Amino acid sequence: EAFRIFNYARTRPDGVFSALLFASWFFFVGGLYLAQLPHFAKDTLGVDHLVLTFFMIVFSCGIAFGGLLNNALLRGRVVASFVPVSALVIGVASFDLYWAAQPYVDLPVLFKQGYLIDLRAFLSYWSGWRVTLDLFLIAFAGGLYVVPLKAIIQD
Repeated sequence: EAFRIFNYARTRPDGVFSALLFASWFFFVGGLYLAQLPHFAKDTLGVDHLVLTFFMIVFSCGIAFGGLLNNALLRGRVVASFVPVSALVIGVASFDLYWAAQPYVDLPVLFKQGYLIDLRAFLSYWSGWRVTLDLFLIAFAGGLYVVPLKAIIQD
């Protein structure tokens, strides 16, 4: 059945196949982000489980807000106008997330030996807000990216 759908999408002239491939890329990258987020939070940032939960909430809200903005801007039209810009924002915010996490990589050995930073301490520094903003931007752009692609596939 999967091959039949794949071949059918390939024969469609209205961009369904491209939307299928780009949406699959999104779910691949999104799965990587979500799979690595616990390791990133604990091993790189040195934060506790509440900060990880906060990150998951920020990520979920970002995707929802991006999808809602896409619907508001396109007013129900099924076009992929914001997909290229969204992909660029995902890439730029991902690079900035790497740079925003650098202060945490160089934490003293005390932090690497079991002491984890709580949410209040994490958000008391600009670097914590920057990491949070980058995660939100990645998710927000992800919502702008995937919602029109899924609409094209469904349409």
